[in-house]
Amino acid sequence: MSILFVLKQHHSELAAAEAKAASFGWGWWTHKTPVVEGTLLLDTRRKPRHLGLSRFATKVIADCAPGNLSTTLASIRIPVRGSYRVVLTKQVESKLSERDLARIIWERSKAKVDLEHPQIVIDIVVTSDRAYIGARVWTNDEDFESRRAHLLPAPHPSAMHPALACALVNLSCATTVHDPFCGAGGVLIEAGLSQRKASGGDISHEMLMRARKNCSRFHLRPELRIADAVQWVPRVQSVIADLPYGRNTRPVALVPLYEAFLARAAQSTARAIIGLPCEFPPPNGWKVRAHFTSYIHKSMTKHFYVLERS
Repeated sequence: MSILFVLKQHHSELAAAEAKAASFGWGWWTHKTPVVEGTLLLDTRRKPRHLGLSRFATKVIADCAPGNLSTTLASIRIPVRGSYRVVLTKQVESKLSERDLARIIWERSKAKVDLEHPQIVIDIVVTSDRAYIGARVWTNDEDFESRRAHLLPAPHPSAMHPALACALVNLSCATTVHDPFCGAGGVLIEAGLSQRKASGGDISHEMLMRARKNCSRFHLRPELRIADAVQWVPRVQSVIADLPYGRNTRPVALVPLYEAFLARAAQSTARAIIGLPCEFPPPNGWKVRAHFTSYIHKSMTKHFYVLERS
């Protein structure tokens, strides 16, 4: 079946990669379907769940040129059972009215309209060249904003945004993950909430205490250990890490740490999803499957690498 993902605008390349990972599993980077005006159409039988960087996903019933939307909508069978709601998402400027399109469906089905708690959401997504009619299969109702670092019981300013951490977890397509630079536990929280078995390490006892306290807020109890990432990485399907960097530290000074960590990780896992403050060709033994850049603020562009042991 065809699933249309409507992506969040920020981190758009990562958003598309995350949707592909949820749809196809490990090896997702081989699927070259492009993003079109914030939408991604994938042929998959997997229904998405717990994504960080998509707004919603809808199972495509029909598609047409935008100018033919009304006649197409009037000619097809819409699977309305019980109550429904129509949601019009316009990726470009359009004169289409959600009310008028909903009326066409009502005239054919006579089903009950329920704007608050519908049994089905009928999506109409309009781009410059295509209009899609679909039945909603997933909505991103995760409250990522409430999990931002400054709102956690033991906050720390270096933590990445929870939606981004969630996306990195999903890129791994792993059921067991380890964050060797776990800090205050942001990646561990998102991994745990998406039903992964997670563990974390850090050389700072204080940071591990923060991670434990923050994870406990969500009733999560990952295995945590004081450990140097260049000496201990447990056997897991994937390592996921936003590698450390200091505000006044030149990125080049951190390269030996990154190299030593990846050399150690190669002994325990076949996959690594890492975030870096600079470009970094991985050492021998690792193959780059995907590389993304993402603007964080005026002095920071992050590099995210998807690595597989060669």
